[in-house]
Amino acid sequence: DSRITGADGSISTLLALNAPAAENVANLGLEISSTANLGNTEIIRKHSPVMINGSEGIARTFEINPDNNSNLDATLRFYYFDAELNGNDEAQLQVFLEVGADLVKQTVTDRNTDDNWIEIAAVDALS
Repeated sequence: DSRITGADGSISTLLALNAPAAENVANLGLEISSTANLGNTEIIRKHSPVMINGSEGIARTFEINPDNNSNLDATLRFYYFDAELNGNDEAQLQVFLEVGADLVKQTVTDRNTDDNWIEIAAVDALS
């Protein structure tokens, strides 16, 4: 029911993740599941929206940097607060992963607008 936020701020953590199962690292609002050993994994949550195709996203983004970043077959569940929606319709939220210089739209596999989360699965590499 409470959160850390800031106009341009971020919060980060570093933790060893070996086959995490719905691990919400440091309670940053990102659950990671994978059968792989990700090794030391840095997670940075940022509080400013990203522009995608001329539209502004929600005020919550993540940067995920694992030591092992291939063949992860990971499931990621992203949590958010209504106050972070930035005028976006939560039923229409999408997830984009940065691949090189491009933002690539991912297939949303599940979502819950009552509990404020969106999920993607079968992610081979994180960004």
